[in-house]
Amino acid sequence: VLMLYDNLIENNQKRIKLLEQMAQRLYQEWFVRFRFPGYEKAKFVDGIPQGWEIVPIGTQCEVVGGATPSTEVPSNWNGDIKWVTPTDITRKNALPLIDIEGRITMKGLKSCATKLLPPETILMTSRASIGYIGLTKDSVCTNQGFISVLPNYPNMKMYFVYMLLSRRDELINYANGSTFLEISRSNFKKLKMLLPSENILHQFENITANIFDEEYALEQQNKHLTKQRDLLLPRLMSGKLAV
Repeated sequence: VLMLYDNLIENNQKRIKLLEQMAQRLYQEWFVRFRFPGYEKAKFVDGIPQGWEIVPIGTQCEVVGGATPSTEVPSNWNGDIKWVTPTDITRKNALPLIDIEGRITMKGLKSCATKLLPPETILMTSRASIGYIGLTKDSVCTNQGFISVLPNYPNMKMYFVYMLLSRRDELINYANGSTFLEISRSNFKKLKMLLPSENILHQFENITANIFDEEYALEQQNKHLTKQRDLLLPRLMSGKLAV
């Protein structure tokens, strides 16, 4: 019985991995190899398609930091507001962010520099483990180990996700620090990025947003399957539930 649950969970994990590979390959094909829809007729100027630009990242998004409420004040904690730490992302290294352990109160939120972010804000780890990305369907806030990115336009969200994922090594190279590596918001905003045409961004967003929704649904299903399996285990072991 438990093997059936484990097999379903494993199959979903494989599907999530394949979907993520599909989206990353699409990014590489369109924006690195420049084999985007209509590329055969495109004119290139200085190595990029005509009408595309190279711009600082900071001109195309809002960049938000995070913070930690005082742990010495109990009333800051165990509330209803989801509070993300890098471990929530790095322990799974998956784009859909389902399980968020931290919870703070409204008092805790107001007591520090963290901000309540809208659903599907791009959460990028910015210290120690740099360049891991998470997206959640919920409103969340983060600790100081994040740079959160809010693109200027909705059709840029998934482009930003895969652009940042593809540049993780570069982000690490821009980091500094004596205790642990960290990339600052000011340095992050100075990095140059390729800005494609609005039409291409829109097409990429439509495809990859659907892929992400499939990944998220599979992650949710795995969460429910894991919970059901763990509830069944003690009943099977005790003999209370016959097979």
